Amino acid sequence: MAQPPSGRVTVGNLLLAGLTIFLVLWVPLAGVTRRIISHHFSVDLVAPLLDPSLAGPAEKREALARIIASPAYKTHAPSRGIVFVKTHKTGGSTVTSVLHALATAHKLRCAIPPTLENDLRQDKQRDFVRNEIQTSDPTHYGSPFDVWADHVVFDRVLIDEAVPSAEGKVLTITRDPAERMHSWCLFLGCCPADLTNTSVFASFILGANGTRLLNSRHGLCRREQTTFQLVGSGLESNQTQIQGFFSVIRKIASGQWLALVTERFDESMLVLQHEYGLHPLDITYVKMKVNRPPVPPDDPELLEAAEKLVRRTNFHDQQIHNHANLSLETKLRALYGVRGNKREVALEKFRKLNSIVHEACLWDEEKDSEVGKWCAEKAMDDTVWLRHHRKSSLQRLNETLADLRQLPEE
Repeated sequence: MAQPPSGRVTVGNLLLAGLTIFLVLWVPLAGVTRRIISHHFSVDLVAPLLDPSLAGPAEKREALARIIASPAYKTHAPSRGIVFVKTHKTGGSTVTSVLHALATAHKLRCAIPPTLENDLRQDKQRDFVRNEIQTSDPTHYGSPFDVWADHVVFDRVLIDEAVPSAEGKVLTITRDPAERMHSWCLFLGCCPADLTNTSVFASFILGANGTRLLNSRHGLCRREQTTFQLVGSGLESNQTQIQGFFSVIRKIASGQWLALVTERFDESMLVLQHEYGLHPLDITYVKMKVNRPPVPPDDPELLEAAEKLVRRTNFHDQQIHNHANLSLETKLRALYGVRGNKREVALEKFRKLNSIVHEACLWDEEKDSEVGKWCAEKAMDDTVWLRHHRKSSLQRLNETLADLRQLPEE
């Protein structure tokens, strides 16, 4: 996926400009989504938790327990199925933990893939998903599911067969390529070990080894990693790559895909709630796999040059991120308006709710209670959740035999 030379007007750039105009002008007129349930953060559903008279974590935990035990919460399932195309080092693990906990809380059928990397373009994996994959419902194997929440390369089988109740809608998340590359290098060891020092990272990127990394098209350290995961089918030739890239941009622009933005995570959660009709408790989150803050650079100009180079060589990732930002802003304006402070008020209430849930869940009594289990689900990252809910074939066979023994004889 070659990056257009700087300063030249290309057909691709003109098409991107046209799509940007389309996104700004058409989406608000067409309606952001037919599933929006209100224009404000739904405070009424969690009012007992936001009561300022709650003195400490024990009282907050009791209030939380009452809400999650209520029929109003238990029956508040998403308005459609959820397909999440989880991308690498974008905050996707945090979104996955939200979706995993949501599926458990509302007894939804969530796919439990056998590996952390899934590519349904491969016939073997596709057949496995159709017939054999475990789900959070221990009595059910194979598609269809209510939720797909883990790493996957996009393919239409996800929305046509795996989660048809998603009605063609796809959820994903994007991040500034320069920020993602720094986190990615640190996580995978593609760069020097001391990447918490941004000056070391910048010097590496601008050197010969950095050039080799940024030109890589294969393996987990490849450039354009987000585009690779979102384009999915048709990566075999340059022409189909470009067609797939523009298709992703159009889907984000039209609202067919909801692209969250890492740098605007809380705003993204508000839009996620509205687009899928979620209960406010189900968008509260615990941050997963967060690196410690990097050391500020000795030479800010050197870091700026490195970041510009990363964005240039990840041109398609950058364009997808730009359009995700624009789409998110368009949706937020449709929800909360341009004037006034409705958005800020909603964000403040959501952040307060998230903080209260954290405090209530840290209260360490009755871990085996309903609220204790709910809190435990919230705190699991993707690998822990999958391991916790995945059962061996022998375990499932024994459970099935035990159930059969309890059936009345004819």
